[in-house]
Amino acid sequence: MMTKGNVIRNNLAGACLVAVIEAWKGFAATAAGPDASKMCSAVAAGNYDVYHLPAITHPPAGVSAFIDWAKLPSNGGWSGAQIMDSCRYHPDGFLTWHGKAAARIEVQPNDDPLNLGAGSERAEMMGLQDSTGMQINETSASGTVYYATSYYFPSTWDGTFLKGNSNSWSFVWQFYGWQGFAASRGYAADPAAQKYWFGGISTAFSDGGNITKGLWTDFVFMVNWGTGHLSVWRRNEGLTAFTLVLDANGPAVTGSYYVKQGLYRGGDVSGRTDVLWVGPTARGSTFSSVELAAFGTNNGTGTARSIPLKVNSEAFLIKVIEAGQHNLINLSYNIPYASGVTIGIYDARGRLIRRLIDENLQAGSYKTGWDGRDGYGIPALPGMYLIRMKSGTADISQKIVLLE
Repeated sequence: MMTKGNVIRNNLAGACLVAVIEAWKGFAATAAGPDASKMCSAVAAGNYDVYHLPAITHPPAGVSAFIDWAKLPSNGGWSGAQIMDSCRYHPDGFLTWHGKAAARIEVQPNDDPLNLGAGSERAEMMGLQDSTGMQINETSASGTVYYATSYYFPSTWDGTFLKGNSNSWSFVWQFYGWQGFAASRGYAADPAAQKYWFGGISTAFSDGGNITKGLWTDFVFMVNWGTGHLSVWRRNEGLTAFTLVLDANGPAVTGSYYVKQGLYRGGDVSGRTDVLWVGPTARGSTFSSVELAAFGTNNGTGTARSIPLKVNSEAFLIKVIEAGQHNLINLSYNIPYASGVTIGIYDARGRLIRRLIDENLQAGSYKTGWDGRDGYGIPALPGMYLIRMKSGTADISQKIVLLE
């Protein structure tokens, strides 16, 4: 927490921190790969957090906050730093697989920059801020927001989140006060079973969530701050398309929250030093804007999948193509027998947005689509919707996500 005294002290310390971190500006990795060994010196206990750091003044189009380690090596554009010294969080010359500057993060035992005592080891940057330097806090009024970032975990990564151990956790992203993004072995005893997962949400990643060590992984988070709904897309290094790996409801949004990124871990690590890398980070109102800013790509999800549905014990097959950049949902469906069929688009609260089909159909194959607009021709807001299909007494829904 930042007290009034800390504000005065940190205003004085901020310039010193920037000057010290600038010393790392020209540093480049000399080995073929990143150096994941312990490299930072021990620092005496104390309070080392600083705030009111410079912002990226000209973020990319459509992006409300941007972290760029090439433009601002001192802090990337974050409003605050909770680190023991500049070595703990700095760009070291290692690039993301998209050629973007990345920051190296190192946390040693007893790294407690907030001086809070046991169970507060960390190296975190905090507070996305707009181009004027105003910190962005999320509330229920924030609406639907997208965040893009990337992580690289070396082969030695062994994050922990041990069952029954209140002093063991490894969060690498926090919506502080709401929930956090963990990279750890979870409740598994096998240290090789390192996984991504969101604390506060019991739903597991649909792809298993396994961390791919030694390669970059891109993420896009979408949060509907009005409802607390969270969607997560993942793309491993070398792939083009993103995969929707989590689509679930999070805790209710009742306060004000801000973003933190780095490593926040409990103290039960048996003397281990943890090292990871993070790439650029973007906040914006559309998937495509944050994807382009953080990764330099514009691929969207473009995911096609077949969904087998059951109506009166007969198989209906609906194919859904999510082309988020064009607000287009294409559907093809098979009717096994003559039936009255209605298909509509509903919002997350169950309200009808657009009726697509309402007629008696003969057995056969049919197609329809949704252009992302409601029944009045007005573009629907980004977020989760339901394709709802009714036939006789059957009533079936399938989640879809409108990206922009």
